[in-house]
Parts: sequence; C-alpha cells; structure tokens
Amino acid sequence: MCKHLTIYFAILIRICFAQIVNPVTINVNSDSSARAGEVVNIEISVKMDSQWKIYSIHKKVDGPRPTEIIIEGDVISDIGKIVEPDPTEKYDPGFDVTSFYHKGNTLFSSQILLEDNLVPGDYEISVTTYFQVCNDRLCYPPDEKNNII
Repeated sequence: MCKHLTIYFAILIRICFAQIVNPVTINVNSDSSARAGEVVNIEISVKMDSQWKIYSIHKKVDGPRPTEIIIEGDVISDIGKIVEPDPTEKYDPGFDVTSFYHKGNTLFSSQILLEDNLVPGDYEISVTTYFQVCNDRLCYPPDEKNNII
C-alpha cells in the first residue's frame, strides 16, 4: 500500500511541475562576424512581464537564487565580466531578506576574446543562463536556458 502511495505521489508531482510555464524568455545576440584574436560583444536579453523578477548576478544574498550566466566555447581565449544594470534593492518578505533583483526586460552583456589561431569559419559559443523567477506571491523552481550563437 505504501509503495502504491509513493508512486502515486511521484506521478502527481511530475504532472504538477509539467504544468509550469516559465514567464521568462531569454535571447542571446553577438556581433555578426569577428576574426581570430578579436573581441566579440555578447548581449543576453531577458524578457518577462513587469510583475516577475530575477535576482542579481553580483549582489547575492541568502534566500533567492542569484542569476548565473556561463559563456563557453572552444574558440574563446578569455571572457570578460558579465555586466548587469543596477538592480533594484528591496525587502523581500518571502525570503525575509533585502534582495537585489531585475524586473521586466533586462539586458546583460559581456565580451569574449577569440583565440588567435582560428581558421575562418563558423564556430559555436554556448551561453547558459541559470535563474529563479518570482513575483510577490510565488517563486518557480530555478531554471536553466541554453542558447547557442
């Protein structure tokens, strides 16, 4: 009986989480072309309705999960710091802390330096964004979006 109850509960949880539609859309853009040894600008555009918020990359507090952006690729020689707009600072009663967050549309950016010895051609760069989105009443589980440019 306990085994059946456990299986039923596990299926119920999967169904509930399958219903979640994350309100965040992430798009990544870069310079259209670059040569070996050049710097490439990368922009990470995060779009969400105004009642939703994601948390700051650099100003971290205990409670909400901070946003993380990871840029990877075999053609990258060096990666610059992720630049974010100044976050809003406000007390968050859900976490009982003062948190730093971004609401609405937010643009993050970074620069990468390409390897010096690249042969002309097309190369992929992976941009992974890990974030938690909340509004005044609830938070969705942390999510990860991967974009290839």
